[in-house]
Order: sequence, then C-alpha cells, then structure tokens
Amino acid sequence: MPISRPRIILIAIAAAAVAGCARREARLAPEPGVTFAAHRAGDRVALDRLPSGTPAALEPPRWPHLPDEPTFVLRAEGETRAALWTVGQSRVLVRRDADTTSPRVAEVLAAWDAGALRLTLFQDHGPTLAVDRFERAPPGANPAPLSRAAPLGGTYRATARDATGAAVGWLRVRIDPPLAPVYDGVLPDAIGDPLVAAIAVALDGEIRWIDEHQPASEQ
Repeated sequence: MPISRPRIILIAIAAAAVAGCARREARLAPEPGVTFAAHRAGDRVALDRLPSGTPAALEPPRWPHLPDEPTFVLRAEGETRAALWTVGQSRVLVRRDADTTSPRVAEVLAAWDAGALRLTLFQDHGPTLAVDRFERAPPGANPAPLSRAAPLGGTYRATARDATGAAVGWLRVRIDPPLAPVYDGVLPDAIGDPLVAAIAVALDGEIRWIDEHQPASEQ
C-alpha cells in the first residue's frame, strides 16, 4: 500500500528527531582523573565532563541568527547555563545568559608566544590563571609546540599557574585525524563550568584556524 505524503513527512520528522537525539548524546569517555573533557562534534562542542559533573554541550544559536547573538550557548539538562561570544581570534567572553547586558562570568584570552599558543583564564570571584605554551607530550622526534607555524598532530600539554607562578593544573589537546580533536585537563576546584566551556571554545577555535590555514601539503 502506498504511503501517504503526510505520513512520509511524519516519518521524516521522527527520523530527524531520533538522529538529533543520537547526535546530542554522542559522547566520549573522559580519562580518569580529569576535571573536564570536551571534543568537537560537527558545529557543536560536546562537553563530556564538567566540574559540576553534568554533561553538556556548546551549541550555536538557532536560525535565524540575530545581531549580538552569542557564538555558543552552554546547555545542560535542557537549560541554558551560560552564553559565549568569540571576539576576533583571541578572546572568548562568557555571560550569564544570551543578553549582551548580562554580567560577565568568565573570559579566556589567547596569545601567541613566538608562534606558540598561551592562554590567560579569568573568572569572576575566582582565581586568574596563566597557561604555559602547549608543548608536545611526551617529547619525541617532533618536539614542536602547538603552533600556527607547524603541522598539527599528536598530544600537546600546558601547565596552568596561579598568580604566584605555582603549577595548579594542566590543559591538554589531542589531535589524531580523522578523529575529532579532544580537549581535557585538570584545574582547581574553584574553576566553574562557564570558564571550562570558554577554554574548550578558545582551544577549538585556535585548532580550527590552524587547520584551515595550513598548506595543503601539510594536511
């Protein structure tokens, strides 16, 4: 018996909904001991582990996009927990919600030290941390740091330091094509979900930029 057009439409909608649920639930198992973990998932960043213990995702706003909309919203358990704006190639600003007048709660600044990436992490009512250059770990035949001037590949790790210069944690980037890049690390207990989300966005933005601007022969 032929299937009617309305029924075909309903089947297509149901299939899309199932696919969307599967897409939202696609997660990686974080390594034991890390306090946060994230990976790129299409146009989203999946947050596989957050300091709060709640899995979440960074999702772009729905269409149609409006002026001043955030680049991503942090969603967990069906709720928007924060909104993030990428400003140029060096800043990720986090506000409590998607209104530009909402209070700032966290910020990540990226800088390049002789071509190698460094980060500075800010959080309202929390510590400010400086993140060293991302060096290849473990050191091997190719010791090049995470850089705009070198091909991507392997594992990079950077130490996070407090205002006194003491090591208080670390961040890591793992790049193993064709798998999606993975970002994780260990940070102090005072670091909350919004700042961790901003770290993931900052790192993923830099990796995307490097990947898109590498010469074809190096990809």
